[in-house]
Amino acid sequence: MPHDEGIFHDYSRELKAIAHYLKEISESQHKIAVCLCKLVLPSPATGFKIDQRGGNMAINGIPVGGMGTFMEVPDPPGSSLQPGNIPVWSSDDPLTSLTPSADGTSVNVAVSSSDTAASFNLTVSGVSSNGNAISSSVNVPILPAVVVPATGFVISQTA
Repeated sequence: MPHDEGIFHDYSRELKAIAHYLKEISESQHKIAVCLCKLVLPSPATGFKIDQRGGNMAINGIPVGGMGTFMEVPDPPGSSLQPGNIPVWSSDDPLTSLTPSADGTSVNVAVSSSDTAASFNLTVSGVSSNGNAISSSVNVPILPAVVVPATGFVISQTA
């Protein structure tokens, strides 16, 4: 039987080219999957950014006998805490009282009218999405009591 070149064509070159392109497609799909995971899954938090509410969000301080509200945001931006973790707030000044929100993202801090300290450290602690304990602190100035100047008189009849 004579050998027919058309039937027994060597396809090895074409098969190698197809295998090469399939490998490139697979590598590209892997790169796309990694990029999508970075977009969808937030990175673990490494700490917190603490701001004081009101004004320009800087830490302005709290007057003696007054109250200030602070909020936390996991840092770096877009990072996350462990699901269900509620941040815990603390102060190194025993003459401050803290009332955190139910979800722990903010806290009201009251400074006693008898506090003579110049400042206190406010700390928030939590657990990052990777399971690591994290915390951040800010120094909060204690300001002089707010004195409201008189703007007039109240006249009462006494007899």
